[in-house]
Amino acid sequence: MKKLARIAMFIALFAVVGNLPAFAAFSATKFESLMQNCVKYLLILEKDSTNGPSKELAYEGFEKASAELQKYVSGLENKKELASARKCADDFIKKAGHEAVTHANIGNMALKMIDQREKFLAVHGE
Repeated sequence: MKKLARIAMFIALFAVVGNLPAFAAFSATKFESLMQNCVKYLLILEKDSTNGPSKELAYEGFEKASAELQKYVSGLENKKELASARKCADDFIKKAGHEAVTHANIGNMALKMIDQREKFLAVHGE
């Protein structure tokens, strides 16, 4: 579990910030969908099941999903969008159920991405 969390953080910390997507405005639905997609692949990686996709396919899917999440966060352009994203990620962490730890890991990964974007905007102007 710690290894998967480290993998998630590694991907989040070293994702390319320079690839800015063409998003019009923050969408909580889209942001939550991207986080949920990360959860889907992380759950597959955490299970020891022979059913479903292989670990390699799940890892590739997770890399792609987390890169899409990073790209979305990189497109946030102001404090209002970042605050909305932060609230959405906080709400995502609070989800209950058997997936709560995985939701928390992905939510925390998203919060780190948001923190990085805030720092980037502070340095380069908002």
